Amino acid sequence: MEQHCTILIVDRSADNRQAYERHLSQSDDIDYQVLQADSSCSALKILQQTTPQAILLNSELADLIEFERYEAFLPIVVIVSSTAIAYKFLQAGAKDYILDYNLTPGVLRHTLQSAILRHQATFDNEQYLRLRQHLHYSQIALKQSEDRLRLALEAAQMGAWEWDLVTDQLSWSPNYIELVGLDSNSCPTVLQDWETMVHPSDRAAAQARLSHALQSATELQDEYRIIKPTGEIRWLSCKGQIYRNEQGEPVRMLGITQDITQVKHQELHRSQLLTLEKAARVKAETANQDKDEFLAIVTHELKTPLNAILGWAKILRTRRLDPDSIERALETIERNAEAQSQLLEDLLDMSRMVHGQLSLKLMSISLYSVISAAIEGVKLAAEAKQLHINFDAVDLDATISGDPKRLQQIVLNLLTNSIKFTPEGGTITVQLTSNQSTAQIKVIDTGIGIPSGFLPYVFDRFRQDASNAASDKGLGLGLAIVRQLVELHQGSVTVESAGEDQGTAFIVCFPLCQSIAAVK
Repeated sequence: MEQHCTILIVDRSADNRQAYERHLSQSDDIDYQVLQADSSCSALKILQQTTPQAILLNSELADLIEFERYEAFLPIVVIVSSTAIAYKFLQAGAKDYILDYNLTPGVLRHTLQSAILRHQATFDNEQYLRLRQHLHYSQIALKQSEDRLRLALEAAQMGAWEWDLVTDQLSWSPNYIELVGLDSNSCPTVLQDWETMVHPSDRAAAQARLSHALQSATELQDEYRIIKPTGEIRWLSCKGQIYRNEQGEPVRMLGITQDITQVKHQELHRSQLLTLEKAARVKAETANQDKDEFLAIVTHELKTPLNAILGWAKILRTRRLDPDSIERALETIERNAEAQSQLLEDLLDMSRMVHGQLSLKLMSISLYSVISAAIEGVKLAAEAKQLHINFDAVDLDATISGDPKRLQQIVLNLLTNSIKFTPEGGTITVQLTSNQSTAQIKVIDTGIGIPSGFLPYVFDRFRQDASNAASDKGLGLGLAIVRQLVELHQGSVTVESAGEDQGTAFIVCFPLCQSIAAVK
C-alpha cells in the first residue's frame, strides 16, 4: 500500500525547491506531497494551516525561521555546506543533515525517510498525539497573536513589510497593501518597483537613507511621500531593522510603515499659523512705532503754529507796535491758525474715514470747475516758489457724481503735494481727459521724484520718505486722504515716477455719470 508523506521545503531558490520536489517524486513506494516556502514568513503561515511529516531546510535560512519551536514535533533535515555547520544544527535539535555537494535523489529520500522513522519511534502513540495536539494549540496561539498584531497595525494606520536582500523580493502585510492603495496583484515585489511609487522629489533622499542603513548597519528611519494609483499624495513614516547571517552579511530587512499625512498637515497648518502670528506681531510693532512717531509729529505740527500765535499775541499786548507790524502780526496769527485748523481737519477726516463715518453729499459735478477752483486755491503758494501751473483740459464737459467739497480737497491735496516737492522755477501740469466711461485727472510735476522702493507706500498713512527733507513738513496724511476719498467716489488713484529728480505723476480715475447709472 502506497504511503503518503507531506514535506515542507524551505529554500530561497525556486530552482532548488523544484529540484528537491523532482527528487522526491521519483520515489516508487511513497507519495510525497511537497509544500514550498521561500522565507520565514511564508513558512510560518504554512505551519499555521497544516502539519507536515518533516521539514527540509536550507541552512542559509536558519536564522529566518523559528524551527526550534517545531523541532520537538517535526523532524528537521538541514542542507549544509560543511560538517561544522551541520554539527551546530544537530546540537540545536535538527534530526539529520545532507551535505549540498553530496545531495542526490536517493540520498534526499533516504535521509528524510530515516529522520521521519527515527522521530516516530521516539514517541508512543499517546505521547505523539499529545504533542500533535500541543502543536495545534501553538498554531492557534500564533494565529491569534498575528490577528492581534494586524488589528494593532490597522488602528495605528501601519503596515508591515519584509525585504529579502538575497533575492530582492519584497513581501507586504495586507495592512500595507491597503495603506498604499494597491491590491495584492499589483503590489511591488522588488525594490525598483517600490521606488517608482515614491514621490519624485523624495526619491533620491529615500534611496540615500536606505543605502546608508545597509552600509552602516543602522536602523532605517525615513519619511517620504508616495503617489497612490489614484493620484493622491500621502506622507509615510518608515522604520526598518536589518538582520544578518553568521558571516555578518545582511540577508533581510523587516519593518513597519505608518501613514503620517494628517500629522504633516497639522505641522504645516501650525507653521502657517506661526508665520501669520509673526507677521501680525511685526505689523502690530510697526503700527505701534508709527503711532509713536505720529504723536511726535502731531505734537510738533501743532506746537509750531501755536508758538507763532502765542509769540505775536504777547507782542501785541505790549501795544508798542506800529501799524505795519500790527498788520504783519495779525497775518501771521491768521495764517498759523488756518494751518492748525487744516491740520485738525485732516486728522478728523482720516478718523472719520477709518471708522466709516465720512458721508458724501453727491451731485452731478463738472471736474473742470473743481480743478479750476483748486488751482486758484494754491495760486499764491505756487507763485511764492515761482512755480508755473498749466491746466490742459481736453474734455471740458466731464461730469461725475461726487461731493464738490471732497473732490476739490482731492485736487488741492495733489497740487499741494506737488508744490511741496517741486523746486523753485519748476512746472506743474494738470490734465483732464475722458473716454466713454471714465474721466481721468493727471497731476504731473518736475519735482524731486519718488524712489522706486517707496512707491508702494506713497498712499499709506503717516508714511514719509525719510530721504527727502521736505517730508519732515507735515503728517503724511494728504495722500492717504486722497486715496480714501477717491475710493469713496468709486475711483482709483495711482502714482508714477522714474526715480529721484525725475518728477512725479498722480493719476486719478472716476467713473462718468452714465457709467455709474449703467452699473446701478
